[in-house]
Amino acid sequence: MARKHVPTFMDQNMVKHTYASVIEACKGEPYTMSLVGNAAHVVRETVNQGIDSHLEACFIPDFGDSYEVEGNRLNCKVSPQSLPVLLRRLFDSGHDDAMLLASDILETLKDD
Repeated sequence: MARKHVPTFMDQNMVKHTYASVIEACKGEPYTMSLVGNAAHVVRETVNQGIDSHLEACFIPDFGDSYEVEGNRLNCKVSPQSLPVLLRRLFDSGHDDAMLLASDILETLKDD
């Protein structure tokens, strides 16, 4: 019997996270954040990749995703379905600032 593929990503400590666990941690609500500086820059770069080699996108307006620039601030509303893709991309980037942001997002999900 074939095993079902469970989408996952690894954090900077090589801990595996499932997309389902991130979606569940959102409790049906979009993840919102307001970013400035380098954090805003890495999210813009990550989102602007469009569909990646995993054939996944982290900006799907039909899911309620929005990334709006207001002055020097990036206001983000990320659907539960898109958040694991954004996190995977941030960790996969290999950039310290991106991985730190992704780690911080995961920590906030644990606190709820």
